[in-house]
Amino acid sequence: MNGVDENAYSRVEGLMVEQKRTSCYDFMEQFCDCIVKHISVMQKQRNEVGSDGCWKRARMHWIGRDE
Repeated sequence: MNGVDENAYSRVEGLMVEQKRTSCYDFMEQFCDCIVKHISVMQKQRNEVGSDGCWKRARMHWIGRDE
């Protein structure tokens, strides 16, 4: 392999790394958008679970401290 080939392979490798990084950022952006779209539903469910103590009972069961 000559210097031109090595340079080309190195540049292609760098491009692939940047494409993977961009793909990860795109995925994170989609995930955050999903959370933003559903945050009110999640807060409502959290409040409902907290109000009747169901979550606490389930958690205590799983850690072996049934009340």
